[in-house]
Amino acid sequence: MRRLLQAGLLALVLAVLLAFMPATASAAVVTNVRVPLNLTVFSPCNGDVIAVTGEIHLLASSTSDGAGGFHVTFMDNVSGVTGVGSISGATYHGVGGDWFSGNARPPFPVVLTQTDVFALISAGSAPNFVVTDTVHITVNADGTLTANVARFSVACR
Repeated sequence: MRRLLQAGLLALVLAVLLAFMPATASAAVVTNVRVPLNLTVFSPCNGDVIAVTGEIHLLASSTSDGAGGFHVTFMDNVSGVTGVGSISGATYHGVGGDWFSGNARPPFPVVLTQTDVFALISAGSAPNFVVTDTVHITVNADGTLTANVARFSVACR
C-alpha cells in the first residue's frame, strides 16, 4: 500500500509540473526557497518524542527539451535543525536531505527516482534515529511498467 501511495504521489507531482511547462525547449525554471521547520517526531529507538525546529532549504528545477520531454529535479536539505526529547531531555541535531528527479515524454516513457535520508543525531548517549527511503519507477515508451522499487528503513544507532 505504501509503495502504491508513493508511486501515485510521485506521478501526481510530475503531472502537475508538466501541465505548467511549455512544449518548446526552455531554460531551466529554478525555485530556491527556505522553509521554517517546526514539528514533533517520534523516535522508535527509545520511545522519545522529539520537538524539532530549524529550516529546510528547497531547490527545484524544471526544463522542457523541445522534443516533448520534461525534466524535473527537487533537492532539499535541513539547516540548523535541532531537537529536544520531551521524555529523555536529550539534544539532537538533524541532518539529511531529499533528492527527486523525473524525466518524461508524455504520456510515456517516464522515469522517476526519489531518495530521502534524514537523521536525528544525539549529542549524548541517546540512540541516533536514521530514516532512509528510496523509490524508483520506470515506464517504457509503450506504457509498460518495467521498474517499481520502494525501500524504506529505520535504523537506531
